[in-house]
Amino acid sequence: MALSVVLVSAVPVCAQSSTRANTQPSSSGQTTTGRLHGLIGHRELSNVPDDVGYQLSESDENIDSLFPYGPLTPLNDFWSRSTKRVKETRRMDLGLNYTAIYQWADTTEQGPREAGDGDLDFFGRWNLLGCERCSSLGLVFSSETRHKYSAVAPNRLNTGTAGGTIVGFGEQDFSLVQLYLEAGNYKDRYIARVGKMDPALIYDGGRYVSANYAFFNPAFSDTAPMPLPGAGLGIAGAVYPTETTYLAAGLHDANGKRTTAGFNTFFGEGEFFTAMECGWFPNVDQPHEGLYHLTFWNIDARKRNGRGSDHGLALTLEQPLGCDGKYVPFLRYAHANRGLNDIRQNLSVGLGVENVFDQNDDLIGVAASWQDPSTAGARDQYAIETFYRFYLTPHTHLSPDIQVIIDPANALQKNAVTVLGLRLRTLY
Repeated sequence: MALSVVLVSAVPVCAQSSTRANTQPSSSGQTTTGRLHGLIGHRELSNVPDDVGYQLSESDENIDSLFPYGPLTPLNDFWSRSTKRVKETRRMDLGLNYTAIYQWADTTEQGPREAGDGDLDFFGRWNLLGCERCSSLGLVFSSETRHKYSAVAPNRLNTGTAGGTIVGFGEQDFSLVQLYLEAGNYKDRYIARVGKMDPALIYDGGRYVSANYAFFNPAFSDTAPMPLPGAGLGIAGAVYPTETTYLAAGLHDANGKRTTAGFNTFFGEGEFFTAMECGWFPNVDQPHEGLYHLTFWNIDARKRNGRGSDHGLALTLEQPLGCDGKYVPFLRYAHANRGLNDIRQNLSVGLGVENVFDQNDDLIGVAASWQDPSTAGARDQYAIETFYRFYLTPHTHLSPDIQVIIDPANALQKNAVTVLGLRLRTLY
């Protein structure tokens, strides 16, 4: 952890007037610092921005945007009033968002060079105890449908690259993806979940590990060598031995699928994905709150689909720098013994610049990666990506993106593939 100590020691001591990030009061009366800074002071079991708890907290933030109103503002306002009444009378916090993705590649191995997809999410949390001073207990759910706009969905864009050009964004019928009980919180020094959950939203997270908010390419928005199963039955939890450390672990159905309940595979097959993670977040509740964690994982062989077992590890280091914490360098490394996801190793480094042009939720990201494919005959693959996310209105953000994949692993005759992307996301 020598690098962690170096990064933390690099955090400057600033004048009192400049130690706080660009904050604004939220509708709940709390102070927020933007979507990604918004993870500060709001700790879930997950470190992934796509987790239900973080998405629900997003609606409480006041966000700087180019325009105060847009064509969807009346619908946003109606949704806010309606869900506020539900939260006050039924103790149920609800969220809804829609994300549209478009990608264009300058060349493909076969098939079309462009792809588009839409993703509709409806999610929420029901406070079962209804007592502010009680230990937290809630029923959490998320549902989703995905539909393509083009001949192929973005996750099927065949550019000859190992791992593809984006995480998710395929076709999926409307499904109840997650439904689990969650007990405890950071103040209680423990969090536990049991039910149908998505392990991708629990382990090896980071503030930019999301194709909905940050990078598109799986080298940066996913843990590519880790063969995470789909959402299925499982149990997971975390304890906080100190204010700035945590230990998390879980057991999940290795045959989990987002579109099925999974009782037959969890109890019938008895094949599991397990993980353990230890982490440290120095400068807690401050703009310079960092995140350092090491994850160990194992997946059993799955007899039904003929996939073997595997194990590996993942490391994430990220530390905001500068007086307001707006510069966030990060390093992520993952290794799999066998590489069931066609990638054995993934190393990525990058930088996020937040609060761009004094807009509290704008973000510029730039990153580079190296990947070691596990497929016979494939070559090492490199990727560079940059994007700029800005808010058109307080509820809608737009992100132009460009990624260049150098020496695509499965297209040996090509030197590089360029993929242009555009993301539009609106939160109700």
